[in-house]
Amino acid sequence: MKNKKHKKTIKHVFFGLLIGVVTLIGVWQLLAFQTRIQQAQQREKVALWCVQNLKGPKIKEIKVGKLVKHGLDGTGGASIDVQINDKQRNIIVLTVDSGDLEPSGGAFDEKSEYILVQKPYKNKNLNGIKVEEWKEN
Repeated sequence: MKNKKHKKTIKHVFFGLLIGVVTLIGVWQLLAFQTRIQQAQQREKVALWCVQNLKGPKIKEIKVGKLVKHGLDGTGGASIDVQINDKQRNIIVLTVDSGDLEPSGGAFDEKSEYILVQKPYKNKNLNGIKVEEWKEN
């Protein structure tokens, strides 16, 4: 009799642990999915800023890198690298507020095809522009 109760207890513990593990995996995947969506939205925000604040040849593609915080947890500021139209000379290092990712300027290659405008083109949008994550090697 004790042996049957012992086997039932082990079975219940095993299934309880199994349900817990499956639940944790589901929550982890949901969080990863939400993070990917949030990162895509952040990339689009930075890309839109580029379209509205840069003057130069027609932008067809913008690759947006990851947010880099400088100093201890961003105390030295933050930046994001972007590359426009897949050209090395059109790599721009944007200085951003790490909270809202609003660029405040940037460092341009001296041979860049783009310049920063004084007054943004607020009527421009991302229609027809490919925005993707820039994975640097």
